[in-house]
Amino acid sequence: MDFELLKDFAQTLTRNKLKQIEVLGNPDQENSRTQLFFEGLLNDKFKSEEEIARFFGQTSAKDPNYRKLKNKLVRQMLNTVFFVDVNQPSFNDRLKAYFACYRDFAAAFVLMLRGSGKASIY
Repeated sequence: MDFELLKDFAQTLTRNKLKQIEVLGNPDQENSRTQLFFEGLLNDKFKSEEEIARFFGQTSAKDPNYRKLKNKLVRQMLNTVFFVDVNQPSFNDRLKAYFACYRDFAAAFVLMLRGSGKASIY
């Protein structure tokens, strides 16, 4: 994912109010590197991937440690998409139902693949 797409993704998540996420086994990560990366994208602190890599002590955007951090951020942002709060005035009933349907389908599919057939049917 290139820099502009990454930045747009982060801003899309922030534009939509995020629900309070309560996940078992996930400690609070306020000062983590991925959180700093995310906030830097939102605040236009970084102008390029090279600048981000240098901020985190890497030599370039091709550095394996930077790529690992970037992939972790993308993965966390993708996971966060499921927690976007659709109970806002900008979402009409049709959109709310659409998001709920696809979220439930995705959850059922994951449960089915994990061998929890009864829970996935529910």
